[in-house]
Amino acid sequence: MRLAVSLLAALVAVTGLVACRPRSPEAGSPYDNLQITRYRYVIDDHQGIGRVFAEVQNSGKSDVREVEARAFLRSRGGEIRGENATVLRNLKPGERRAFSVEIAAHGKATDVVIQFQPVGAKPEPQAPPTVPGTPSPQPAQPQAPQSSPSPK
Repeated sequence: MRLAVSLLAALVAVTGLVACRPRSPEAGSPYDNLQITRYRYVIDDHQGIGRVFAEVQNSGKSDVREVEARAFLRSRGGEIRGENATVLRNLKPGERRAFSVEIAAHGKATDVVIQFQPVGAKPEPQAPPTVPGTPSPQPAQPQAPQSSPSPK
């Protein structure tokens, strides 16, 4: 009997620890079911602006009441060169929604990363994670190869 009581007390303690531990935002987050289905971007180095045009789909089974779509401009080396966000509200299961973000560039940028997070959450500018389902960034318009001047 004493052993059974001890085992029951241990089970309750372990269950309490597991139930009370903080959940990571990735585990069971409503943002896990948001996927970028289409996107393109244009980086205008002359004006110092990046424009991102994307479509997100809620592939989950429940509504996403409110989410911040945050886009980061990155340099070739991966440094953050600018960021901005827009808020999307009331995404129904299966719904696709277009959105756009304009970003002031602080230095030369070569690609874009998009992440979803709770509205008002502090962004992670050092290493923004890409959203599962986000395709590898590709420039909207390929740049023509630069030719070097011919020797005289």
